[in-house]
Amino acid sequence: LIRRVDGSLDVQDWFPPAAGPAPEQATPAWTKPTAERKPGEEVAWRIDLARFSLDDVGIHVVDQTFAKPLALDVGKLKVAFKADALVGVGPVQAHLGEGNVQLGKIAVASAGKTLFGLDAVALEGIQAGLAEQHAEAGRLVLAQGRLSAVRTADGRITLLDALTPAGKAAPRAAPAGKEAGWTWRLGRAELNGFQAALRDETVKPAASLDLDNIGASATGLSQDLKAALPVQLGLRVRQGGALQVQGRLVPAKGSLDARVNLAGLNLTPVQPYVGQAANVVLVSGKAGSQGRLRVGDKIAYQGGFSVTDLLVNESGTGNRLLAWKNLTTKELSASPEAVDIGEVKVDGLGLKLVIHQDKTLNLARLMKPAPVPPVATAPAAPVPAVAAKPGMRFAIERISVSANEMDFADESLALPFGTRIHDLKGTINGISLVKGRPAQLELDGQVDDYGLARAVGQIDFLDPTGYTDIKVVFRNVEMNRLTPYSATFAGRKIESGKLSLDLEYKIKERQLQGENQIVMNKLTLGERVESPTAKNLPLDLAIAILQDSNGVIDLGLPVSGSLDDPQFSYGSIIWKAIVNVISKIALAPFRAIGKLLGISGDKLEKVAFDAGEAKLLPPEKDKLRQLAEALAKRPNLALTATPAWNPVADRLAVKEDRVRRAVAEASGRKLAADEDPGPVSTAQPKTQEALEKLYADRIGRDALRTLKGKYAQANPEPPPTSTAGKLLSRLSGLVKAKPEPISAEEASRLKGADLHGLIYQGLLDQETVADEELVAIANARGKVIEAALLAAGVPAGKLTLQPVEQVSGAGREVAVKLGLGVARKAAASP
Repeated sequence: LIRRVDGSLDVQDWFPPAAGPAPEQATPAWTKPTAERKPGEEVAWRIDLARFSLDDVGIHVVDQTFAKPLALDVGKLKVAFKADALVGVGPVQAHLGEGNVQLGKIAVASAGKTLFGLDAVALEGIQAGLAEQHAEAGRLVLAQGRLSAVRTADGRITLLDALTPAGKAAPRAAPAGKEAGWTWRLGRAELNGFQAALRDETVKPAASLDLDNIGASATGLSQDLKAALPVQLGLRVRQGGALQVQGRLVPAKGSLDARVNLAGLNLTPVQPYVGQAANVVLVSGKAGSQGRLRVGDKIAYQGGFSVTDLLVNESGTGNRLLAWKNLTTKELSASPEAVDIGEVKVDGLGLKLVIHQDKTLNLARLMKPAPVPPVATAPAAPVPAVAAKPGMRFAIERISVSANEMDFADESLALPFGTRIHDLKGTINGISLVKGRPAQLELDGQVDDYGLARAVGQIDFLDPTGYTDIKVVFRNVEMNRLTPYSATFAGRKIESGKLSLDLEYKIKERQLQGENQIVMNKLTLGERVESPTAKNLPLDLAIAILQDSNGVIDLGLPVSGSLDDPQFSYGSIIWKAIVNVISKIALAPFRAIGKLLGISGDKLEKVAFDAGEAKLLPPEKDKLRQLAEALAKRPNLALTATPAWNPVADRLAVKEDRVRRAVAEASGRKLAADEDPGPVSTAQPKTQEALEKLYADRIGRDALRTLKGKYAQANPEPPPTSTAGKLLSRLSGLVKAKPEPISAEEASRLKGADLHGLIYQGLLDQETVADEELVAIANARGKVIEAALLAAGVPAGKLTLQPVEQVSGAGREVAVKLGLGVARKAAASP
C-alpha cells in the first residue's frame, strides 16, 4: 500500500468510479416499510461465521506524506475471530467475538535506516456489536521493541526529522451531522521487553544511554478520558540503575500521581557534559531517589535522594579532587518555583585544594572558559522591556558532615607545602542562593596526629567577598610542616615546634578586618634556605629571647585591607608578624617547668576540657603521652591530678547543651543520645517557632507575650532586613570579642536586640543544673585522664587522683591541675 503526498491511497485506483449514474438497486425486502412489502417479502437472514482466520500475511506500507517517506513492514499478520449477523428484522445486528490479532516482525524505516522495531503485537479477546456500537478487547501487548534516537552534532534529532511532513496537510472535513459515537474498552495495555538506545553527538565524546527491559502497563482504558488509570513503568539502565514508577493517570487532565523509585543510577554517562565545562573526570558515582511525583496544573516532587561513592579526579593529573561515600537527604521538595531541602548528611567527604606556583587556586583552573559569542555584524534590534520574573528559590536547611578530610597544598612557596585535615565533622545551616542570606557553619577536624582545627561563623555563599564572618581555630599543629612558609619568608627551615592559631576573618563589601592570635610553642629553626623573598633578620636571637620558659611565643596579628587593592597580600601579613616578634623581645617572661621536664609542648601543669564535657581532646592526649614518657625517664617522680569543675562555665555549657537539644527536638529533628545538637540559628523560621514554644511551655505564655510587647515598644520601627540572625553555638566564644557597654535601662537592652536571641537567653536563665551533676563531670574528667595515662604505660601507683575541687575563671575551658611529687617506695621484704 502507498499513501501519497495528498493523502490518497493507491488502492483507490483499483476501483475507478462508474462513468454514468449508479444503476437503481432493488430495495431489500427487510429494509422496506411493512406497508410496502408484498406478501412473502418479510424475510430475515441469519449469518453465522464459525471461524475466520488469516495467517502469515505480509504487509508493506509506504507513507509519502512525510518529507522522507516512511516504510512500515509487518512480517506476519494473523487474524482470527468468529461473527454472526441478523438482518431482515429491525436494524441490522452484527457481532464479532473471540477476536485475536497478532503482528510480528514490525519495522519502521526512513531513508533506508530502521527507526523502530517491534517483534510482536497482540490484541486479544476482541468483541464488538454493531447495534450496541460498542467494542472491547481483553489485552493489548507490545513486546520486544527497539528504538534508536540520535541527536546529531548540529542539534537535530533524527527521529523527529523522519517525522517531518512533506507539506501542509489538507484540513479534515467536519462530519455532516452529529451521530452517536461508539464506546470502547481495553482491559489492559502492556509494553514488555523494550529497548532504547539514546546518543547525543553534540558533546565529545558522544554521550550514550541504553535503556533495557522497558515495561509499562495501564488497566481499564476506555473512551472516558476523565477516568483515573492505574499505570506502571519500569526500566533498567544498561550502564547501571533501575527506575520504577507506579501511580494513577488521568488522560483528559494530563495529571499523574505516582510513586517513584530510582536506584543505583550510574552517573558516569554524564562525563561528556561535565568534561565540556570543567577539566575533571567523573570516575564513579551512583544516584537514587524515592518519592512522590505529582503532575497537573503544577509539577511537584517530594521525597529524598542520595549520591553514593562519588569520585571526581583532575583530568590532567588523575589526582582526586572531590569524593564522598554517601550524600543523602530524606527531605526534598521540588517544583519549578522552588527547591527546598531539609537535612543533608555527607559521609566520607574528601576535597583537595591547591595553590599553584602562580598563586592561582586549582578550583579556578578546573573550569573551562565559556565560548566567545560571535560579533554582531549589524546593530541588534531593540528588545522590548520585560518584567523580570523571580528566580527559583533554592534552600538547604542543614548539611551535616562526618568522617571527612581535606588535602591542602601550596606550591607557590620556596619549598612546596602540604597537609591534611581529617575526621572533619560539623554542620552548615541555612544555605540559600539568595544574596544577603548568609549560612551558619560549625566544623571540627583533626590535623595530623594530635592537631585540632575548628571553624565557626557565617558566610554568604553567593557573595563571600561581600559578607564573611568566620572564626578559625588551630591547636597543637606540628610546625615542621610549616617549613615551606618559613623558607619562603624567613629563609630558614623549622626543625620542631607546635602552633596554635585563633584567626578571625571578617569581610564586608570586600573589606577585610581581623584580630588574630598566633601561639608558637618550642619553635626551633633549622638550616638556611635560599629564597629571593626572605628578609635578613636576626631570627635566632629573636626566638631565643622571645620564647618563655615553656618555649611559647604569643603573637597578636591584626589584619586589614581591601581585597581590591593590588598591594594587599598575605605576604605582608607575614612581615607584620615578624616585626611584631622583634618588638616583643624585651617583654618575654621566663618560666622553668618545661625545661625541668625537658620536653616540648603546651603548658603541662593542666589538662584542658571543653566546658560541660569530659572528653579528652587530641592535644591533651598528646600532652599526657609526653608526661608518660617523662615519668618513664624519672622513676622517682609521681603525678597527681585534681579533677575540677567550674560552676559558671560548666553550668552554662550544660544549660546550652540542654536548650540546644530541646530546640533541635522541638524543630522536628531526631537526635541520638550522644549526638551534638549543633548551633541554634535564630534566623530560621523553624528555630524561631521552637524557641517561642519552649519559652511559652517553660516560662509561660504571658511572659512571652510581655517580652514581645516590651520588645515592640523598644523597637517601634521594623529592624533593617537581615537574615543573618545569631549563631548560638558551643564554639561562639572561642575568640573573645571586645565587650560592648550595656545600659541598665530595659528599653536600651531591648532596642536593636535579636528577639529570639533574648528568648534563647531566657530559656538558658530558666534552666537549672545541680552541683552534683557538675561534680560528676569533674570525676569523669579524672577517670579519663587516669585511663589515658594507664594506656600510655604509666603504672597505677604513680598516679593519684585528688578530691574534686571547684575552680573559677572565665572562658570555655576548664582545667584539671596536674602536679609532680615523689613516688612512694614499695616496702622492703622481711
